[in-house]
Amino acid sequence: MTRDAEAYLFDGAGTLFDCHPTLAEYIAQTSRSFGFTIEPADAGQALATVGGAYGWPDDTDDVAARKAGWLAFFDRVLLTCGARHHRAEHAEVVANFVLDPGSYLRYDDALPILRAVRDGGLKLGLVSNFDRWLRDVLRKLDLLDYFDVVTISTEVGVAKPDPRIFRAALGQLGVPAGRSVFVGDSLLADVAGAQAAGMIPVLLDRDGTHPDHPGWRVRSLDELHRCIATGPGRG
Repeated sequence: MTRDAEAYLFDGAGTLFDCHPTLAEYIAQTSRSFGFTIEPADAGQALATVGGAYGWPDDTDDVAARKAGWLAFFDRVLLTCGARHHRAEHAEVVANFVLDPGSYLRYDDALPILRAVRDGGLKLGLVSNFDRWLRDVLRKLDLLDYFDVVTISTEVGVAKPDPRIFRAALGQLGVPAGRSVFVGDSLLADVAGAQAAGMIPVLLDRDGTHPDHPGWRVRSLDELHRCIATGPGRG
């Protein structure tokens, strides 16, 4: 960690926790029940394609609108995978999965880094594009009580990469942006957004997708943990 940092803030899904099995794996597993076989790699590519073309569903506290957004999203994903029949039923199953707090597991390296930051006397925040039920997920995963501040896009009215959501969290923490580190897995939402807010961004690149990233990059939160004494570097 940088020696002058006063706070570490983290993204949620994809950084501290994620669906288990992954969305791509779950789509593949459940496809067989609807008479069509989808491979996990194809499902993953379809998720990336649809998410890139149409965006992921908007975060909203309106339960019906939230469900409708995910249903439409997964219908497009399944169509991209080549599914022609029973898409609505399959989309319903996948949407129910992603909206269930019980579908999420924390990464093994999440608690050690949070404990290290807290034990170092630094402040902890979480900034996420999510709905209010994120707190249910965090509580279930024994993560909620670690954070001094949890900032959720639907509650503040702006979403990453808009720098205002980062500034909202920093304002609650009472820490200047230049002395705050933000850790996340998205180049746009997390790295670019935090940088625009004046923070020190860290890319968590678990899959090694961005080996040439010019900024601070780690492959795991354990690697970030090891930076406590050495300061930031390139992965």
